[in-house]
Amino acid sequence: LSGPAEVVELGLDEAFVQAICLVEWPDRLGELRPENALTLDFSDGPNDAARVLTVCGPAALRARLFASDVAEAHG
Repeated sequence: LSGPAEVVELGLDEAFVQAICLVEWPDRLGELRPENALTLDFSDGPNDAARVLTVCGPAALRARLFASDVAEAHG
């Protein structure tokens, strides 16, 4: 994404209401970034094969994510 105008052009603003959307550069959404969005931050882990995932966003969404079987299966 190059900016908010492209979000509307691609129809992502409508998709945010109806689906799960993964946006690599969410800062480019500007004011169109959904207020209930989760932010995932990947950083280097303690060794070359490890990564650390930090999840930020509304507490209710984080709780649903970490209560799911998918989150448990992937650690």
